[in-house]
Amino acid sequence: MKHGTLEIIIKWRRFIYLNVIAVTIFSIILVFVVKPKYTAHTSFQPVIELQEGQAGASLALSMMLGQGFMSPGDMYIDIMKSRLVQDSIIKKFDLMKKFKTKNMDKARKRFNDVVEFKSRLTGMVDVSVTLDDPVLAANVANSIVKRLDEVNREIIMTKGKEMRIFLEKRLEEAKADLDSTQKKLEEFQKKHKVLDISDELKAAITAYSNLKAQELSKEIHLQTLLKVLSPDNPQVHKVQIELNSIKQKLKQYETKGIGGFGAGINVPLDSMPSVAVQFANLKMDLEIKTKVYGYIVEQYEKARVMEAKDTPTLQVIDVAIPPELKSWPKRKVFVIASFVISLIFSILLAFVLEFIDRIYSDPAFGTFRKAIEKIKGDLKL
Repeated sequence: MKHGTLEIIIKWRRFIYLNVIAVTIFSIILVFVVKPKYTAHTSFQPVIELQEGQAGASLALSMMLGQGFMSPGDMYIDIMKSRLVQDSIIKKFDLMKKFKTKNMDKARKRFNDVVEFKSRLTGMVDVSVTLDDPVLAANVANSIVKRLDEVNREIIMTKGKEMRIFLEKRLEEAKADLDSTQKKLEEFQKKHKVLDISDELKAAITAYSNLKAQELSKEIHLQTLLKVLSPDNPQVHKVQIELNSIKQKLKQYETKGIGGFGAGINVPLDSMPSVAVQFANLKMDLEIKTKVYGYIVEQYEKARVMEAKDTPTLQVIDVAIPPELKSWPKRKVFVIASFVISLIFSILLAFVLEFIDRIYSDPAFGTFRKAIEKIKGDLKL
């Protein structure tokens, strides 16, 4: 078998030589004639962090994309692939003319063919642009990152404004409620000549009011999240679980009390005068509302900062520069690959030609040859 194979190769060696030489010469000419491609690279690191209470800039960006909670790197890639970014880059550099297309849909398709995005495990994002103009490739890569940062800032400030308006209303309500409770307490003290409560009762009120303030703060946080996220978002679920846990603790305090005593305090209320009970409730209500008001003020200030913030949302690690070496075609690799492929193909083709030659020359293939001739005759009819 091996001997027969070698004989066939030797028999058709001239055909194989000429075919391989022709293809190799053609590939050499092609690599010098074809317009080379250059790939420019840039990389950046997202600097946005999730912040408690104000939903976070990354959550705002996630909402803008209609996605669930995702890593900043993947999220930024989705933004760069959006029409909002792509169309602005295509128009800025007149890439429709460069791509020789007459409509934006085809231009976007060509744009996606020449641009590549990669998100690393470290959170860093790489952007690569491959074009026949090294300077243009670098400019496009840098402009994509710049445009991404601009879009991020616009989204963050818009969401900051929405949260600021929402918290502003809650702040007004909390302030009015706090003032009302403060006034009730002062009037109660004047009327009943009550100055203060026992240290034990103070401690109980502080413990209960802290937990109650946490509950109200979590509810506000949840409402803020729902302004930018869907109810089935993992971050929303997390806050709901925390809120339910606080509610369960409050329920235990309100039914069993703290330390085994009733009504959520360390002393039995039924043994206290009614005036003392009312005064304790007012003090506790005031302390809760004071803490909730402070929480809303803090989140309101964060939302205002977020609305007015115009700082970079990413840090560029490597700025794209015009590449000096072409990325395609690789001349040596291309020529060697052409030589190897043409050699293999020529040998296979030699076996096919040998098979055909035997059909027409070897008597053993006479029946097969007659069948072919009959088919050819039928085709002529």
